Amino acid sequence: MGAIKTRELANGNIELEITYGGLEAPFGGVDTSAPPAYIDPKCFAAVDGFIVVDNKLVVASFNSYATSPLWSSTAGVTLIGFGNFYSLNYGTLNYALGYKTSSFSGPPSGVQYTFYMTAWNPADITEVYNDTLVFSLYNTATPATNASVTLQLLTQGTIPGGNGAVASITGIGNVNIGPGPVIETIVGVVTAVSVLGGTGYTVGETLYLVQGNNTTAQVTVSAVDGSGGITAVTINAASYSIPFGGNNYKMA
Repeated sequence: MGAIKTRELANGNIELEITYGGLEAPFGGVDTSAPPAYIDPKCFAAVDGFIVVDNKLVVASFNSYATSPLWSSTAGVTLIGFGNFYSLNYGTLNYALGYKTSSFSGPPSGVQYTFYMTAWNPADITEVYNDTLVFSLYNTATPATNASVTLQLLTQGTIPGGNGAVASITGIGNVNIGPGPVIETIVGVVTAVSVLGGTGYTVGETLYLVQGNNTTAQVTVSAVDGSGGITAVTINAASYSIPFGGNNYKMA
């Protein structure tokens, strides 16, 4: 990097003279690189007011800033990162992002991730905005189990029918509606159902399973007990496209 000259001093010490640049530059010409590094971070056990960056002294100080209570003070949240972003309504906001996990046994089993983000105005930390996002990952090796859903059971006609029966959906599938030049496929309709119990039903009575204003399935009572409780029904496979509305029904 340069020329080194030595000279013995009167006290017996050796003086070193190091010349940089000029003809002594590593590849000729003038050496315009940064001065050689004189500071080795390993030389410092404790420093105050500066840090060593690229073997050079850099003035530094640490200041404490107040923040909002992060994530509604939820315990066990792991910090992912922090920073700031611009909001059209509130200007520049600081934020802190974290997450927390919890396992569930199912079935199906898996892990639930809850992500937390707290945003605040650095000029007024009392303005806190807390948001959470919940996301679950399911174990694909968990055996599938039957699900259940509860729908309204309605009777058609002005004459009140029975009441109190419970419908249990046991099959879901796709149904093709035709005939015609275009056959419509209805996805996820009820293909099998068990309706039992209640009082006041009669054989041959038509019942509808209704989701909102849409017919999910139509069944006919095929057997009842002594009090009119349903013991068996048959499902009408041709009923899936029948609209159901108006006031000509009642809750069963």
